[in-house]
Amino acid sequence: MIAHVPTPGDHFSPMTGSAVMTVIDGLARPTAESARHQVLVAEGTYAERYNSADVISYPPAPPRSRSVRLVDTALARMGAGRPFASREYRAAFKVLSDAPHTVLLHNAPNVAALLPAQSAPVLYAHNEILHGAPWAAHSSVRGLEGIITVSEWLAERTRHRVPRSMRSRVVSLVNGVDTDSFGPVDRTDRDGLRILYVGRVVPEKGPDVLLDAVERAGIHGLTVRIVGSEGFAIDGPLSSYERALRRRASTLSCGVEFVPFTPRAKLPAHYDWADVVTLPSRWEEPCGLTLLESLASGVATVVTESGGMPEVAGDAAIVIRRNDPGALIDVLRQLADAPTARSDLGRRARERSMEFTWAGRAERLHEILEEWGLPTAGPGREVAANG
Repeated sequence: MIAHVPTPGDHFSPMTGSAVMTVIDGLARPTAESARHQVLVAEGTYAERYNSADVISYPPAPPRSRSVRLVDTALARMGAGRPFASREYRAAFKVLSDAPHTVLLHNAPNVAALLPAQSAPVLYAHNEILHGAPWAAHSSVRGLEGIITVSEWLAERTRHRVPRSMRSRVVSLVNGVDTDSFGPVDRTDRDGLRILYVGRVVPEKGPDVLLDAVERAGIHGLTVRIVGSEGFAIDGPLSSYERALRRRASTLSCGVEFVPFTPRAKLPAHYDWADVVTLPSRWEEPCGLTLLESLASGVATVVTESGGMPEVAGDAAIVIRRNDPGALIDVLRQLADAPTARSDLGRRARERSMEFTWAGRAERLHEILEEWGLPTAGPGREVAANG
């Protein structure tokens, strides 16, 4: 059996959030009828639930204040673990099956030692999470059977942070995409050029780079749509950065539409609307789900030299320098004048996405665990769950 443990209580953080639950759903769904996965979720968190796995709820520990979370982070960087966060993990681990099973710890180093003897702990890293001095990073992975990362770029960065004896047990498993929900549409006979941005509306994701580019590009009939919010709340208050973007957009000659955070089920319609998707990240993005969704939708896609994004894009997207509106201007002008090139790029994008179906990702996950000699299926103890 495979059990997943998302980071307790951090479901609105920029580094975990609903993307983690989406990955869990994608990995669990292909085997949902034959070998159910389990997901351990603190009561009252992760409103977005799926029926692909058995949700096992546990009582959450008292909320940690910001100062306590900072202390936890500081102690982790010193190699002392996260003693305050550990209280929540201890509660989660009490509801694990009595049978042998593999536990995928999503973005959760430092806690393998808390697991019961029948558990085989594997760190599932969505981001760079091994920080501090080398000895502190080594301490945080003690007791793990292996580490799975969401891109080879992240795997290579991680190998440099773990003991030599463990480096062969750091492997990549690129995220997947639902190629049924996200698919190509006919984009011929459209007027103007429609440019889409999807993602968190924060400086490190670079939506302001897109506005800089369209302001200077001088493309006739241009329309921009920015889908997302600072966080994962549909009706959350605007951040100062979001307000500044809206003020900037109001001065542009092209139309700019802002759509707040949108549940994943409603995203395909936005990709269908777009002629070009731009993901101008400034930070080192390990493996963005939005890139995979764009590829599966058969849209001409532009990404930056950011983390694992070029690795995932291959030759199916245009890769430009980070934080460079000029480079984006050149690409947008070229694509605006070349509908055939956009169509060809979209075709290659769709073909590329078929390498990352969730069924294929789930199969590869099982291969990795079997290569390591870890449990992948078997009976689990039934536990009442609040779904």
